[in-house]
Formats: sequence, C-alpha cells, structure tokens
Amino acid sequence: MSKYLIENLFGIEGWSIAWYGVIIAVGMVLGVILAIYRARKQGLKDDLIFDFILLFARWKKHLTKMESKRIFSGLV
Repeated sequence: MSKYLIENLFGIEGWSIAWYGVIIAVGMVLGVILAIYRARKQGLKDDLIFDFILLFARWKKHLTKMESKRIFSGLV
C-alpha cells in the first residue's frame, strides 16, 4: 500500500466509510444548499428543489432498470 493512498476514512461497527464517499456526499449536500439559495433568490419555493430531487431519484431508478434489461437481454 502506498503512503498516499487511504482506502477507508473510518469505520463504524463493521461498515467502512471510504473517503471518496464522504466527498461525494458533501458535494451533493452543497449542491442542494446552492440550489435552494438560488431558488429563493428567484422567488421560488424550497419545496420545488426537494420535489425535483425525489423525481430525479425515481427516474434514475427506472432508467437503471431499463438499461440493465437492454444490456443483459443480448447476453441471454
């Protein structure tokens, strides 16, 4: 192992938390905060941002299922 490579940031009862996972989570939280700030600045409601996040999460789940069916259907 290299002295510059850190595989896991910390662990909690058998779960290992990777450093890049923490960076991704912080980026997502900062993105939501920025979106709420900009929505308020334009006179929109905060709930609109959360609605879009939930809508995208459901759409992404559906898209992932469709893509996996398309990719793996050619292998059978």
